[in-house]
Amino acid sequence: MQNIREVVSQEESSTLLRRELDYLSTSDRQILLQEAGIVSVIGPGEALAIKAGLGMPWSKLRVLRRWLKASGVSISCEEKMRQIARGLLGENLQGEVAPLSFCLSSGGEEIRGAPLVFMPDLNQKVIQMLDDNHSVGRLTWHNGIIPQTEVWVKLGGDKGGNTTKMNFQIVNVPTPNSIHNACVFCCFAATDSVTNLHSALDRYRDQVKQLQDMKWRDYTIKVFMCGDFEFLTRMYGLSGATGMKRYPLRSLECIKESHKQFMAAGGKRKKVKNYMNCVTEPIFDIPIDQVCLPGLHITQGIFVKIFDLLEDACHQLDLQLAYTYTEESSSSSSFTKYVEELHKLQVAKAKLAEAQDAMVTLEEAITYIVIAHGEDSEITEFLMQQAEDMRQSVEKMVDNSIIKKALCMIYMLTIITKHKQQEEMANTTKVTNKEFAAHDGPFVQGLDIALQSFGVHRQQYFGGTFVGNHIHKALKPSNVECLSSCMVEVAKAKCPALVASATREQTRFRRSLSLLGQCHQIYDQNYIDESQCNELGK
Repeated sequence: MQNIREVVSQEESSTLLRRELDYLSTSDRQILLQEAGIVSVIGPGEALAIKAGLGMPWSKLRVLRRWLKASGVSISCEEKMRQIARGLLGENLQGEVAPLSFCLSSGGEEIRGAPLVFMPDLNQKVIQMLDDNHSVGRLTWHNGIIPQTEVWVKLGGDKGGNTTKMNFQIVNVPTPNSIHNACVFCCFAATDSVTNLHSALDRYRDQVKQLQDMKWRDYTIKVFMCGDFEFLTRMYGLSGATGMKRYPLRSLECIKESHKQFMAAGGKRKKVKNYMNCVTEPIFDIPIDQVCLPGLHITQGIFVKIFDLLEDACHQLDLQLAYTYTEESSSSSSFTKYVEELHKLQVAKAKLAEAQDAMVTLEEAITYIVIAHGEDSEITEFLMQQAEDMRQSVEKMVDNSIIKKALCMIYMLTIITKHKQQEEMANTTKVTNKEFAAHDGPFVQGLDIALQSFGVHRQQYFGGTFVGNHIHKALKPSNVECLSSCMVEVAKAKCPALVASATREQTRFRRSLSLLGQCHQIYDQNYIDESQCNELGK
């Protein structure tokens, strides 16, 4: 057959063979190759490029290898790929088991070894990315927003899943916030607590300072800090993101000086509010006016607070509706007792949550102080005694008979309202830890339906997974109207006597959400000029 091909094709048998294969259908050609035992092989270099291009971990690549093997395509062995990767990385990436802090399920924190991967030379990688973008003509100064003599670099971090990742981005590119422009330079398998951030990032303190003094191709490098508000407070050594006391405008020097004064005064955490809440030193010397405000995070936090108030207003209307039904069906005053016990429960739970948050913050500070000053220092002993006193206070609040009594009474009165007293009274002792189901009422359910009407599902909120796209949707004028008017619609259908109350709530929340939407529309863009800042100030 080969001789015939050579004669017919005039000694170009491979060309004739290719044409013969071209006449076959794709499926027939695939079957022919499999029967002949011909396998296409992807070399280690190409396979590594596929892995990096698709952002696949090794486990996903193994799954892909099995799928491709069934179709006659073989990927080079993993060991050869890892050898190439090690050669490319060289000394650019290092790893170690670092002492990091972890919260215990029983309360408190412990320090144990955890993986930490980092680039030893951050500045070299920044320069490399600037050179790479310059070589392909991707650098831009965004129509004069960035001065022509400067290049901007943005440092930031975030916790996702079980790891915390620190990255940098070159701002002088068309899409500076793109994931493809982010370069992770440090990653560790723990939370982004103050202790862990210092353990991972103190090695970069001098490098960041040098980076701000460097020049690249006659351009001055300007470094910015970004992240959510809680992350920023930890990076700048502030005690938390929920402080209520007003302070003068802080500066980097002011934070450092306040922290020195705080430590000189004994470092007692109860007194930190007198020192502008500067409980630790800033990790990086990046000026405050070079911090990128987390606009979307701010909007998300405010929106969640307004939504909680809206949900509570719907729940209060549900209570009034239930009161109306109770008065019609029973002459007892059980509903009044129900409301009183519910109020006691809400107040007690709020105090408990506040105390628990304070205890967690204190334990985090203790962990940092132990690493920095040792277990036998006076400040460590003082803080540990303070934490023990607070823990005992929290335990007393958990055992508080008011909470248990209120929960039991609420459940009993709910049973009475549902006319199931005789059937369920024997089981009340088993349910003293149950909470009142605030999401069963028609007004709260109406709010749920309003959310779903524009693509935001309730389980996403209660799972703590409200994302930026949900906020964008919810703050559109038409959706603000939908959220605020749902109470009136339910009142008209269920109890016309509550229409006036529902209308007052509608007016209140329509205004709040509309103003938030206008603010979000201003600071959600790339650049805000002075007139827009003045507009936000109004």
